[in-house]
Amino acid sequence: MIMKKLLLIGIALCIGSMTYAQSVKIEPMSADAPKTQIIENVVEKSSPITAAKKHNPSQVYNVNGRALTFVNIGSSGNAYGFYSDPRTYLWADDHINSVTFAHRMVADPPTSYGNSRTAYDVSWEGGADGTWTNDIHVYEPTGPGSQYPDDAGRYPQGAILNPMGNTDPNAAYFVFFNALLSNTNDAWGGYGYGHNPLTTVDPPSPTQNIDNEVPPYRLIPDAFTTTQTGVAWMADVNYDVPTDTYQGEYIFYKGEYEEASDNVNWTWETMDVLDEGEGINDSKIAFDPSGQIGYLCVMSESASDPVPFTNYHPILYETTDGGETWSDEPIHCQFGGPDGIEEIKYYLPDEILDAIFGAGAWDRESVAYNMGYHTGMAVDYLGNVHLTGLITPGSDDGWYPNPDVMGTFHVWYNRDTEEWDAKLLYMNRTFDGDMGGIPMYNRPYVATDMDGRFVFFSWIDTDQEGIEENVSPDIYMVSYDMHAAENNWSEVYNVTSFTQAMWTAYWGSQSHYVFEEYINEDTEIEFTIPLVYEEADPNDPAAEVTFWYIDGWTLTFPNYWLGVEEGQESLIASVEQNYPNPFSTTTRIDVNLEDASSLSLEVVNLIGQKVMELNKGQVEAGTHSFDISAENLERGVYFYTVKAGENTVSKKMIVE
Repeated sequence: MIMKKLLLIGIALCIGSMTYAQSVKIEPMSADAPKTQIIENVVEKSSPITAAKKHNPSQVYNVNGRALTFVNIGSSGNAYGFYSDPRTYLWADDHINSVTFAHRMVADPPTSYGNSRTAYDVSWEGGADGTWTNDIHVYEPTGPGSQYPDDAGRYPQGAILNPMGNTDPNAAYFVFFNALLSNTNDAWGGYGYGHNPLTTVDPPSPTQNIDNEVPPYRLIPDAFTTTQTGVAWMADVNYDVPTDTYQGEYIFYKGEYEEASDNVNWTWETMDVLDEGEGINDSKIAFDPSGQIGYLCVMSESASDPVPFTNYHPILYETTDGGETWSDEPIHCQFGGPDGIEEIKYYLPDEILDAIFGAGAWDRESVAYNMGYHTGMAVDYLGNVHLTGLITPGSDDGWYPNPDVMGTFHVWYNRDTEEWDAKLLYMNRTFDGDMGGIPMYNRPYVATDMDGRFVFFSWIDTDQEGIEENVSPDIYMVSYDMHAAENNWSEVYNVTSFTQAMWTAYWGSQSHYVFEEYINEDTEIEFTIPLVYEEADPNDPAAEVTFWYIDGWTLTFPNYWLGVEEGQESLIASVEQNYPNPFSTTTRIDVNLEDASSLSLEVVNLIGQKVMELNKGQVEAGTHSFDISAENLERGVYFYTVKAGENTVSKKMIVE
């Protein structure tokens, strides 16, 4: 996509019959992400402590036929802790119809602990207006300290940890992970982490752990997630701040729910990843719905083992046993060159590449590309990786995040074919902006439904004439329907246009999972994508901020697993949900047929492998039952498909 006006280093060139003059040159920016996220030179302002409370009055807007409710949720003493990387702040769990948001708290003058504490906001009614409880206090520094409290909490991430098969919010947990100002790695150097029963809104004491010794050199985690099997994961670089050196390994933390103790136990270990001294801009960790296939994604140029025609790029490390072991060999994504991705190599017109490299000084098979500084990641039900982030040409001098040059891409990895592919989603107008001394980047996120069958992308961008920095952003979104025969990607939506967040959706963030509802007699699935942004003073990041949850952004897809084509008369009157569900011994599925038919049932796991087949042959109209034994099934999520004639109906079941 080429905008009507090209802004190149402040020079506006009208596009029509004109071409780029050879004197127009696009200048590079460093491909190494600035280390601004590890510097916090601000004296935090104080304000009265905020206890757990209900939200303030909400606002409702009609956007593209959707009624969006903007719900005022928690607050924080300043804008620090939510800016910079697109970390895990917002988390929805459709199994318990709940959503949480992690953030720092407002200041607490009596102890001077200020917003060094961590809190979360929660709704266990799908995020609906009037159902939120806010500012639930879960992390407390260990002492008053001097400039900052001892073990001051920073950059908190949080998610719902739900035991596999559970559908009761009272049996789930909120888990969190902070960086700490523990002075063991320069000012930084520790982790504060823990859990709280999800519905305990006034915990008697913080459920926290603190690790602040070196080595390893703990810093600021970018990667945090939970699996649908009840396990929390954090991954962080072992990075020595005083020497500005990556140590060649990652620190993994694992928080595992144990039914016997009804508790979350945390352990940690290190793993060799790339070589010492490598540049690393971002990290993400994610698992498929089964919790068995997972990936660590490292954004690096891998200078010691370079990839042809590719600068900073996604590098994957895979697990197929729920994180017990990880692959030794990295999986690199090559962007450019003869073996690169065609969509990336051809997304820019010749005149843009002329303006970067000089007319006649390049060819498409030799241009390098760079992804940065941040990425989002999710894993679908087939174990395939879906990434998003900003891509531009790259060179030895850096990369080129300029208008009409930079694009947000969907980049994915097919684990069966071991191939990469990509799709340009959007040509960004702005890259970063200065918000009172702290940056605001594009915040790429990827979400899926909990079955891992649909994918959703979001980012923020300032797309206004005359504004060259990302200081007045809206939230943009694209969905991906991996089962459609064509037109897999939706149009680009501006979610916050003509709402209270228009041009002020600061540091917009998206949940890793979305909510779903079957509509129109189950022929369609409606997904609701949870989003949040920060209301802040754009000139004063030290001022108190509030957070707004956006409820009601929906997208609808056909239900591909209903199994009845349009205009076809169904032989299946109904397929009941298996009962009990979840189950550990046996479960029963009742099927009601309109007419005589052949009848069979097939069970597959989340990576599409058939694990069971039952065939009743030709049967009469009426009710028939299938009994399934868990004896030969591992714990996890499965899909069962009932077939009568040419009609099929699929549903999900869980083995405990």
